[in-house]
Amino acid sequence: MKSCFFILLCISSLCLVNCSARYTGGDPGRLSRPSAHPQARIQSLLAEADVYAEQGLYALASERVYHALLLLTEAKADHPEQYGRLLDMAMALNFKMRLSSKGRSLIVPPREDGPGSSPFAFKPADAVTFNTNYIDTLYLMGGEYVPWFRSIMNAHGLPQELALLPAVESGFHVTARSPKGALGMWQFLAPTARQYGLMINLWVDQRLDPIASCYAAARYLRYLYATFGSYELALAAYNCGEGRLQRVIDQAGTTDMGVILQSPLLPRETRNYVAAFVCLLDHVDWRRFPSVSSYLWQTVPFSIRVKHLLPFLRHSREEFLALNPAIKRDIIPPAAQGFPVLLTRDAGALTEVPGRLHLQWGRFTSEKKMKTTEIARALGVPCPILKAINNVGDTVAPGATLIYPL
Repeated sequence: MKSCFFILLCISSLCLVNCSARYTGGDPGRLSRPSAHPQARIQSLLAEADVYAEQGLYALASERVYHALLLLTEAKADHPEQYGRLLDMAMALNFKMRLSSKGRSLIVPPREDGPGSSPFAFKPADAVTFNTNYIDTLYLMGGEYVPWFRSIMNAHGLPQELALLPAVESGFHVTARSPKGALGMWQFLAPTARQYGLMINLWVDQRLDPIASCYAAARYLRYLYATFGSYELALAAYNCGEGRLQRVIDQAGTTDMGVILQSPLLPRETRNYVAAFVCLLDHVDWRRFPSVSSYLWQTVPFSIRVKHLLPFLRHSREEFLALNPAIKRDIIPPAAQGFPVLLTRDAGALTEVPGRLHLQWGRFTSEKKMKTTEIARALGVPCPILKAINNVGDTVAPGATLIYPL
């Protein structure tokens, strides 16, 4: 699995819905065949992104950068530095876009009859049936989140049907925990969560943030689809692990889903998981999900104690923590691009929070490899706190930047 930074890409309805088509320059609605020279096309897209960003059209600029990321990924070339720069650009553009839209979510309006023709052509031999009460519960539990999930999957060039994956992962329970330690709606284990950009530290566990973990799941599913070549196989790998699935494929000598599901090497849980998801799609009435969520995913651009923030949001502590179970302490943590929280649409403006309530943090950059105890002693901060805040071990690499309370 490839390591990624945490990117927040919330793109307007101009985003790609078919990853085999490519945008051309100029008219956002015009499509063309992919260029034979991806680097030239990437540079052209980045030039367009610069123009749109200067005009304040951050959604279009972000789409261009995201498209460049797709081209770079599909070229299967080893350009880690360029990939990192594109991720940083996308993150910065999305931050500006959310500030300019004052936190309003840019949701892709769904079709009334669903996302269209399903890419999940495989039908299991033994169909899974669902009772009416279970389906009604999914509409209730997932109603506010499915519009977000559909938008995020669409923005990543993935089928919008994958927005329903939490139905079989967790039943849309925000705080669901598996016996193996997977957590949240999207059921991430901690190592995979960190690999795909989720924060897990002293303050937060973003596996419990449905929106942040959906972005991570979308990136992971894109990687799995690129690796195995079908969405059914990507789902199987999401459930049992890519290494386990690859061993099943090697033993079976085929990627045919019908054969794979009969393999004794494939866990029974995974067989049931794939079959349940594919059959669920035949039972869901997409019109019963709202087209726009009543929740906003808004960035808090400063660190602050939750109790000091709440009066300006017009939220009770119970309501805020119910919406944001990822927050483990009474602090909105410091983050370079701000920290995202889920709020209701009637929440107050963050601009009303006076600067005197912001928490102040210092920054220390190591010039050489250093022991964390040595740094903590110099800063006058207890070493366990410094480690927990920065999610570091006993040593710090040269050039690493640590934050500490002033």
